[in-house]
Amino acid sequence: MTDPAVVHSIHRVSHTVIEQCRHLSSATVHEAYGRRGALSSRIKPVDNRMKLCGPAMTVKLRPGDNLMLHKAIYVAQPGDVIVADAQGFCEAGAWGEIMTVAAMERGLGGLVFNGAVRDTREIAELGFPVFCVGVSIKGTEKTSLGLINHPLIMNDVLINPGDLVLGDVDGVVVVSRDDAVEVVSRSEERQRAEARAMERLRAGETTLDMYGLAQLLSERKLTEERMPPGGEGEKEER
Repeated sequence: MTDPAVVHSIHRVSHTVIEQCRHLSSATVHEAYGRRGALSSRIKPVDNRMKLCGPAMTVKLRPGDNLMLHKAIYVAQPGDVIVADAQGFCEAGAWGEIMTVAAMERGLGGLVFNGAVRDTREIAELGFPVFCVGVSIKGTEKTSLGLINHPLIMNDVLINPGDLVLGDVDGVVVVSRDDAVEVVSRSEERQRAEARAMERLRAGETTLDMYGLAQLLSERKLTEERMPPGGEGEKEER
């Protein structure tokens, strides 16, 4: 017996982990995850103030058709982030203001879309987090079936329903549900280490010395102009 196209019962990353992750940046989590899980740099929020964090609800749809996105809004549970793949197709706005209002009424956590949207000004004013690869005024068809809550590969990243999704102005990272507790803990430690590093910089240290880069440059035999005494170049005569 084949699996149904729409799956309702999924195991989600815990609410506790989601709340811990909300205060982290996508770049920090990506680094703490061994530089894994980053989606394409083309996927960006329609407004730079937007941030999302929640369990993934995956959708596979045919490019130029948004029927399964409409269905997904009513399969998703409050807090879920719809992660939808239209194969990067940007010649149709498959999500707009009406769907945004519908998603907000359902209490959803946001949309990550490998496709295009429209009504971006209205979406920004509503404040619902929408991340996408493009914008198009063109409409879509509503005829083709697809998959909801099946494993999805987007930008070479395997995304399972219930995985942790974090997005901000820098991009989107996906962390396997099974790895989420450890990765969030590592991310918090990395955040603390970065805060300590900035304190050292403000106290006068340099990144070249802190990270051993001066020695690395020396080993690579970097050449540079010798500065005159006093550390200043020749001054222009007036």
